[in-house]
Amino acid sequence: MEEATPKTNIKSITYDSQIRVLKVEFINGKKFQYLDVPEHLYNILMSLDFKDQFLNDEIRFGYLYQKIK
Repeated sequence: MEEATPKTNIKSITYDSQIRVLKVEFINGKKFQYLDVPEHLYNILMSLDFKDQFLNDEIRFGYLYQKIK
């Protein structure tokens, strides 16, 4: 599932519930995937107008992540 995310520095967000991977692409072109993210956090993230703060506070340092090339 992928959705555009207006009003943030995030270009798009993709979540795979089967493997619990959240992929985030920023408007500067950088892409990251966050591992083992619960679906309820993805749902909260997508319900917010300003996603950057939630991503930083709740996901970025709480879950393993990798930069995608």
